[in-house]
Amino acid sequence: MNRAEAIARVEAEYEKTREKNALALDERIQKARHACPEIGKLLDGMARRFEESTRLVLSDRANAGNIAAKLKEESLRDRAQVRRLLALNGYPETFLDEIYNCAQCKDTGFIDKAHIKRCSCFEKRMFELMFGDGSSRNYFERFDPDIYPSQIQRTQGLKARDLCEEYADKHPENLKPNLVLLGKSGLGKTFFLDSIYHRVISRGFPALRVTAFRMLEVMRSYHFGDNGDDSRLNDLILSPFLLIDDIGTEPMLKNITNEYLFLLVNERLYARRPTVYATNLTPRDLEEHYSERISSRLLGKADTTAILLQGDDLRLKGKI
Repeated sequence: MNRAEAIARVEAEYEKTREKNALALDERIQKARHACPEIGKLLDGMARRFEESTRLVLSDRANAGNIAAKLKEESLRDRAQVRRLLALNGYPETFLDEIYNCAQCKDTGFIDKAHIKRCSCFEKRMFELMFGDGSSRNYFERFDPDIYPSQIQRTQGLKARDLCEEYADKHPENLKPNLVLLGKSGLGKTFFLDSIYHRVISRGFPALRVTAFRMLEVMRSYHFGDNGDDSRLNDLILSPFLLIDDIGTEPMLKNITNEYLFLLVNERLYARRPTVYATNLTPRDLEEHYSERISSRLLGKADTTAILLQGDDLRLKGKI
């Protein structure tokens, strides 16, 4: 699914959400009217007053400010009365407030009046449709140090957990924007990467998680113009927070893998956009597999925290 299709899909979902919440609010209004007729009278009066004020503003624009101020004052007074009556009849004072799934954007998908800046909830849903939701069963809260077969590996795992959790909690204020998890298969790199993703998302920040294979497919499609839409590559480059799992396992396609990976890494590094990479390769392997200009940017000490995991394969031991 390309970006335009994802946007259309999410906008349709938000429209359904607004309709559903409007129906739910209408049901609440009917319950409140039935429980207390005085609430119904107040609501009807507020509606009539709004219609009358609208007509007055259109016919007397010179006094539009005074009319609006009076309407606001009377509406606040009536809303306070409605809240009081709701409480007296056993309902929460907020029972007739507008219902939103996202209070920040009010289910519009935008956080500005000009409808230019997208809300993080919209971006998250759009990325889920385009790249997969990146969800994981493994979060920091489920970290179990007892899975490690030795004290040395346990100590190493605890240190890695603490570094990754601190990195996720400090986002977007980390002095070093990038994090690289290195080590052979079965040492928990995907666990830590997914845990960072979940923590960042749960804190309300947009994040995009992809595998190296999915990343390469985006690059390949862009290179050959398969889908006629280059926005997915831009999403990788411009994502406020990007996590890529299994760097180094993707196929090496001529004129694509190294070239576009360099573009991605370099552009994100230049803009200091936080990026997490997980790889089975060692620092030396990274240079041999890609090139020095890519590996030096991935592992540059000024911008990157590198965590090396070593020890026994936890999958082979049935631990993960």
